Amino acid sequence: MTAPKKHPDLLCHLDPDVTRFRARITKTIPGKKFCKVLLDRTFFFPEGGGQPSDTGFLNGVPVVRVITEEDRIYHLAQKCPPGPVVEGIIDGDRRRKYRQQHTGQHILSALLWKMHGHQTLSVHLGRDYTAIEINTPRLNPENLKEIETEANRIIQQNLPVRRLVSAPDQLQKYPLRKECNLDKDILNLIRIGELDCVACCGLHLDATGKVGLIKVVGTEKIRGRLRVHFKIGDAAYQDYREKSEREDRLKRILKTDPDHFVEKIRQLDDQLIRDQKENRQFLARLSEMMTGELLASPDRSSPRFLSRVYHDQPDILIRRIARNLLKTDNLYFALFNRTADQTAWLLGSSKELELPFPRIQKELLPLIGGKGGGRPPLYSGICRDPRKIGKFLSALNSFIVKPV
Repeated sequence: MTAPKKHPDLLCHLDPDVTRFRARITKTIPGKKFCKVLLDRTFFFPEGGGQPSDTGFLNGVPVVRVITEEDRIYHLAQKCPPGPVVEGIIDGDRRRKYRQQHTGQHILSALLWKMHGHQTLSVHLGRDYTAIEINTPRLNPENLKEIETEANRIIQQNLPVRRLVSAPDQLQKYPLRKECNLDKDILNLIRIGELDCVACCGLHLDATGKVGLIKVVGTEKIRGRLRVHFKIGDAAYQDYREKSEREDRLKRILKTDPDHFVEKIRQLDDQLIRDQKENRQFLARLSEMMTGELLASPDRSSPRFLSRVYHDQPDILIRRIARNLLKTDNLYFALFNRTADQTAWLLGSSKELELPFPRIQKELLPLIGGKGGGRPPLYSGICRDPRKIGKFLSALNSFIVKPV
């Protein structure tokens, strides 16, 4: 019988609660972005098993990532730390959150398989959420609720979570959820009570109760399969806290209790639709009146050239006036709208006339520090120097009277 061996470097597996340790630097490799640091011993977890690596410090120098190369654990530090002896400090909050996520993910993957026969195809342990991709394009929302309920029941049972090591020829002793990679001499197994047993090299908690809470927060389709999003552990509590705060703000804004939010929002939505319809009708009537006022100008030249500078008018109103003017025969026009933020311009002409804007814009726009464009019969843009509008209109009028 082959005796299982423990990996001598992964001390984090032997005692994942250790977040401070002392070690000796055996090698440093300076680089453009990071210094790769090799220690004689380390409790840092190197990325693997779908779990991001630990971060922390070596003698005060930030460690941003930890990787494994040729069975050696390298710490990617912002610079080479002073040595030869270093104090390693691991970000304990980050490690705890990922241990919560990873243990919670095992619970969920086990339940997805046991309750509905869905295999886990890929896992994402992220800063904000956990995602599990399963081999089905859909899952009934009620089924997801059942899985969430059962997952939290497993947490409340506080089942033991044990890390086991096994040689490939000893795997038949364990009720594995899925097949293992048999190329390795030693396999790490994670067993959660009688619920689950699977090969995994990530870090986990020692009991399900420490996961705290699991909440389904959404689903998405990817590659024709379903990806389910969860909040686990501290992330779930933080999500609940933030949603409660948003709920309190909505109660004050909507002036109703959460049970009536949907009804209240529907009422507001219906009112908004009615208000928008009335606003469109009002703008149409107002634009017709303002268009009539413009056309009532005593100027009887042929073709006519009308201009007006408006102040603090809605952009949609000025565009409606422009569209009305486009329907008028034998007319050129220039409209400006000055607001606190910017000054916009609109130029146009009747359909039977040609406004030579494409040919004159290089001479015309610099007069007002303007930019913009368009296509006939309407052009628009922004004016950076509204003080020069008079000069702009004079030049435009000369181009119209004496076409280029």
